[in-house]
Amino acid sequence: MSPEEVVARERRFARPVAIAAFAAVVAFIAAIAVNQGGTLGDADTDAQFLAEFADNSGNQLLAAILQALGFLLAAAPIFYLFQSAAARSDRVRAALVGITVAGPLFLGIGALLQWFAFDQAASDFASTGGGLGLPVGEYAEELIQDQPTFDAAQGFTFAGTLGLIVAIVYTSLHAMRTGLLTRFWGSLGMALGVSVLFLGFIGILVYILALGMLIGGFWLGQRPAAWDAGKAVPWPSPGKQPPDEEAAEPGRPAAELGNPSEPPAASEESGEPPGPPPRKRKRRRG
Repeated sequence: MSPEEVVARERRFARPVAIAAFAAVVAFIAAIAVNQGGTLGDADTDAQFLAEFADNSGNQLLAAILQALGFLLAAAPIFYLFQSAAARSDRVRAALVGITVAGPLFLGIGALLQWFAFDQAASDFASTGGGLGLPVGEYAEELIQDQPTFDAAQGFTFAGTLGLIVAIVYTSLHAMRTGLLTRFWGSLGMALGVSVLFLGFIGILVYILALGMLIGGFWLGQRPAAWDAGKAVPWPSPGKQPPDEEAAEPGRPAAELGNPSEPPAASEESGEPPGPPPRKRKRRRG
């Protein structure tokens, strides 16, 4: 595919991908707001959590749907950036493109399955005659752990989190190498991808929002040249200038810069090539 075709393809999908990125951020924020609006956040034990889940079941389902939708929409800018980097470099392994979709997809499925597990456990906890002879806390914990959907949710969440980290780190690295991301945003993207293990998905929202602005043309400042070139435009090594810019000495006109090894040009007035000044002959004393 020629660079012109690459640029044309990316411009055709740029606006929808940017809208998906912004919608993903909105969905995540809405899910957080719905979760904080309930009383489940104040539950200190599993028994208290299950007792209050029945009253907040509808809100929790809405939050799970919004979270799953946010993960699915977030896959669009990551997939777009991966494809853009792959079109500019053969070093990008195209077979890994699946993780840019599988990671967010698994996380969305895990969020929905977790709601089903909690809803069923809360229903069993509210029924009479259950848990006879067991401490209420131990009984509530066993109800959650024994749900098949809970184990499935844990598996999908673990696989999705690992896939999302690999997708963001790998895509950010090669996007930076091809010039699609600056060194700052490439390094920050890799750091935010790893930060999922410690800070949750808050940092990912910043990354997705930045990608939406960059892809949609809302970037504050000039976009990296690789986007319009349709090919890789690697960043110069630290301490070196881009190849299309020559270093000029302060106060020296650019016209005087040249190859020091080349002889100076011929004089325009005499038409003869300049040479070393003639030596003065010494007069003999006779």
